[in-house]
Amino acid sequence: MSRDKATKIGKAAGCGGCGCGALFIMLLGGFLYIALFTNTFARMMGEETYPLASDPKEFDPFAALDDVRKRVGGQAILVSIEADFVRSDGTMDLTATYSPAPRVTYTFVVQLDPPPVDAPPIGAGRAPGDVWLQQVSVVCYEPGQRRSVTRISGGSRSQYTYTNEGMDVDRGSPRMGKLPADIGAPKVSTANLWSSAMAKGAPRDAVSRISFSKDGYEFSVTGLKVGFELDREGKPRTR
Repeated sequence: MSRDKATKIGKAAGCGGCGCGALFIMLLGGFLYIALFTNTFARMMGEETYPLASDPKEFDPFAALDDVRKRVGGQAILVSIEADFVRSDGTMDLTATYSPAPRVTYTFVVQLDPPPVDAPPIGAGRAPGDVWLQQVSVVCYEPGQRRSVTRISGGSRSQYTYTNEGMDVDRGSPRMGKLPADIGAPKVSTANLWSSAMAKGAPRDAVSRISFSKDGYEFSVTGLKVGFELDREGKPRTR
């Protein structure tokens, strides 16, 4: 066999000289792109983040409830909504750059069925009427914001970053307890709550904190005495 022919065969077997190096660089670049600019690894670690169905600059925390509930699960029980920095038109700008930034937290409880095989019986850490449940928190805040997560399990530690797509879902550890009653969807809009506040002297250019829970609605503007409380039907609440 001639030397030239042997060289050609060797190059073919050895990825064509610098071909392997180029392939390695391409694979490494693809790996780094996935790690740094996508949420692939974060999803593998259990993170849940989803895009918002509405414009984050005109986000209505009450109107978005149906979309949020779909991400949690249809049987989820709503416990509360807490919206920080709602504008006088009833919307929020989740892309605002001031700090602390606008955000909304939805709290749900989900019944886990069937319960795990090692769930304790009544009398051994379980009371009559207790079920296996899980608290789920959904936080809507600035899309595109990077988050760093460190998880420690046993003797291992993992650390990674991911990009919030607009809605972060955090599922708590399962536990035994009694299911609360679902508070239902808000009957009073954030815009109507703001109308009541402006009638009490709240400035149109302010931002407010609005919450909705089993007790009803709470409205407040930090530094101003224009806060009020309503029951779930929208009537003034007395203590």
